[in-house]
Amino acid sequence: PDTYRQCDLMTGDRPAAASLFWTVGANQVGKAALGGWRDLVRPLLQEQSDRLGLWPFDGDMEALVKDYPVVIAETYPGEVYGWFDCQPKAKTRRDARLAVVPRLQTVLDDYELTLTDGAAAILADGFGDDRRGEDRFDSFVGALGLYAIVTGKRAAPVPDDPVFRQVEGWILGQAIPNDAG
Repeated sequence: PDTYRQCDLMTGDRPAAASLFWTVGANQVGKAALGGWRDLVRPLLQEQSDRLGLWPFDGDMEALVKDYPVVIAETYPGEVYGWFDCQPKAKTRRDARLAVVPRLQTVLDDYELTLTDGAAAILADGFGDDRRGEDRFDSFVGALGLYAIVTGKRAAPVPDDPVFRQVEGWILGQAIPNDAG
């Protein structure tokens, strides 16, 4: 627990996210985070800082999407599963992903979203039967979560403690636990 940020810890029914500081073996996200910051975020901040908002460090999401054409935020698909009640029993298996497709379709209908024919086919197929199906599933659910945030259907709160806006950050759309301020 000492290597976890507060936003990485278990919330409600969602298990803890992998530690941002874990860089080896299974469930490591640290290398990807380092690569993202080094190869994408840092160069963008250096070259186009006037066009780029970094949530929550630069402000609240509502203001950032009005002030910047690009907003970068940390997301966690595992957080979004609970919003839409679409957590598959084993997301690495196509049959488990297929079991939550009706729920995802209900979310699309509730949001009055229409998929392209290609996206509808991928959804109906359970995101494929290859090793990348899990990644496609996470991306789809994550995109639905982002849509919910930017359209105001879901809030993007940040705890009051300045450490979350200056040091740790927060996971977009994650509820604030009582002990986070």
